[in-house]
Amino acid sequence: MAVVGFSARAAAQSAKRQGFEVVAVDLCADRDLLADCRAHYRLDDPHWPDVLNSEYPNASLLLTGGMEHRSKWVDRCHMDSDRAGASGAQLRSMRSLANWEEWAASSELGWPRTVSAENLISFSMDSMRSSKWLVKNFESGGGMATTDFEGHSLPQNLDSIYLQQRMPGETIGVTFLSSQFSSTFIGATSAWPPESNATDKRYVYRGSYGPIPLSKTNIDKLHRFAAIAGRESGLLGVWQADFLRHEGELTLLEINPRWSASMDLLDLVLDLRLVEKHDASVRGMMTSSAMEQLASRACKASLSSPERMLGKLIVYADQPCIIGSSQSEFWWSKKWNMDLSCELDRCRFADIPTSGISIPAGSPILTVMASGNARESILIALESAAADVRSSSVSRHA
Repeated sequence: MAVVGFSARAAAQSAKRQGFEVVAVDLCADRDLLADCRAHYRLDDPHWPDVLNSEYPNASLLLTGGMEHRSKWVDRCHMDSDRAGASGAQLRSMRSLANWEEWAASSELGWPRTVSAENLISFSMDSMRSSKWLVKNFESGGGMATTDFEGHSLPQNLDSIYLQQRMPGETIGVTFLSSQFSSTFIGATSAWPPESNATDKRYVYRGSYGPIPLSKTNIDKLHRFAAIAGRESGLLGVWQADFLRHEGELTLLEINPRWSASMDLLDLVLDLRLVEKHDASVRGMMTSSAMEQLASRACKASLSSPERMLGKLIVYADQPCIIGSSQSEFWWSKKWNMDLSCELDRCRFADIPTSGISIPAGSPILTVMASGNARESILIALESAAADVRSSSVSRHA
């Protein structure tokens, strides 16, 4: 299994737990990723697709964050090998604003008022000032480049951005699986709300908790959405979409045609073996009956609140820091091993940086994981651990 993206740890850890030998390509090279993969290559090394084709021609692709923007690199992975996994054309189809709008409407899901790059020049600034808008960037992830549109002038680099009307609601991430026979809704998580004192990181993804329950009406809509998107894009394997949930209604925000940051929460709590099902789907080995059983199980599990939830919180650096050996070793001694049997609300650490690495201000330091019976207790535990992580990094400025 070739796990490729900005950060590959969560997907690689899930893959290893399900019996796969992992080759990873990412930018983070976290300690817990390196411990769980057979080989690691840098995503910023332009030769990594050639290495995969030469050394691992039969490894299926499991894409993670950021690869939806690198469709040409994905195409290179298919050039000299019979590679199972998403193609660049499938990624581009899943990242089309026009498709998002059409698929949402066909599934009776909401869609925010959206202005694409080609329509920005002719769009009236007066109409923009009459409501609140967000500037979103197709080439960034995790909300990092999402900002409020002030309504005074158009942003730079129009080719990569679009504007979307800001709407109220809770952001939820929904996981789907597509096979040669059908596509199905898998489950949903909820993103932690922004910190009350957040300023420049207002729209940055903080982490998630779940699984969360959904209404039967919304589950039916999500099944229709999965069927349409899977059929028209041709994408196989796991993928994810973000929605706003407000007053019981779902509004589509975007589709991420790859492993998402919240999938490991569902995978572990619901014992889904998602990487195994992804591999079977991209290789054409999923059966129709297996997909039907999975869809039925997912619907049943999502209609009620779970007895146990799992949460993650990404800790961002308030200021530049250098990770000391004692810090890295402490986190490593309490590393996350995907073990739900540990004490409730007891935190563990993942995406652990190696000693000596420099962390710029605003970049992630690591991820804190905790399971529990209630959203509130999980968040309290996670935020307490996150505060400790930040304070331990203050004394080591880069």
